[in-house]
Amino acid sequence: MKKGSLTLFCSIAVLLLLSIPAIAEDDVHDTNPYYLVISKVQKAVEYLSKHGEAGLAEFNKKDGKFVWGKGMYVFVYNCEAGIIAAHPSPSRIGGKLSERVDAKGYYFADDLCKAANKPNGGWVEYYRLKDSADASIGGDKYTRKISYMLKVPGLPYEVGAGMYEPYKSVDELNGLLKKVKFF
Repeated sequence: MKKGSLTLFCSIAVLLLLSIPAIAEDDVHDTNPYYLVISKVQKAVEYLSKHGEAGLAEFNKKDGKFVWGKGMYVFVYNCEAGIIAAHPSPSRIGGKLSERVDAKGYYFADDLCKAANKPNGGWVEYYRLKDSADASIGGDKYTRKISYMLKVPGLPYEVGAGMYEPYKSVDELNGLLKKVKFF
């Protein structure tokens, strides 16, 4: 290929790439599990901001708008009271998350609350016993879980959603928050 033709080809290629529209935010959320979790939590914050305490009932529905996929759901926590305010598993509602420890003896509720109160929320990792999660994920005795948390402005609630993710670091996940549009 001649030098002039190569330059013309490269110029056309760059123009074509620049003309491709950016991926819509909803498309990214629908295809990337981390962005999907962030999106669901954001929508939950918006929902509770609009509906207040009466909106908690939606989070208690096993087939509600804040439950998706296999074992994926948004839960509502009240950091001040130290209890789970809403959850699709009725037995968890009112439970003292502040007293729970993970498989490594880590009291993770305080860090969930600290993450929620950052301007764009944050991710926290903790470890669940194998029998409490998908046995195909993680190590021999426990499975790494990550949860994204965000504060509901003007209400005593923080919302979160988690997933079993053995690879990405919390720093990497919190770096994703720089790429997300917030209210």
